[in-house]
Amino acid sequence: MSLMQSLLFVFLAGLTLCGLSGTLLQILTGERLGFGPPFLRRDRLAASLAMTMVAGPFMLFNDALKARRYGRMGNPELVGAAAVCVVWLLSLGVLVLELVLLLGQF
Repeated sequence: MSLMQSLLFVFLAGLTLCGLSGTLLQILTGERLGFGPPFLRRDRLAASLAMTMVAGPFMLFNDALKARRYGRMGNPELVGAAAVCVVWLLSLGVLVLELVLLLGQF
């Protein structure tokens, strides 16, 4: 497998986990994903961190699009947020694949 194929596979693994968890969170809460309540709350810190870890790229991009719509963010900042989301998805994909490999050893 070439480097490009490996990167694409890892990216798609992260995107899949993020998409499934983000959609599930939106269905359960009825709210759009974002870095605010009901997803981030001080009284449920561990749950908030877990939600942010897996659905964070979509939360970040949703908030960036909202800020762009209201004129608080320009196009370069939106591209920067998208780049952070891509790196985050790659990291999440590596984590998912490592967990699958770890669980496959048992």
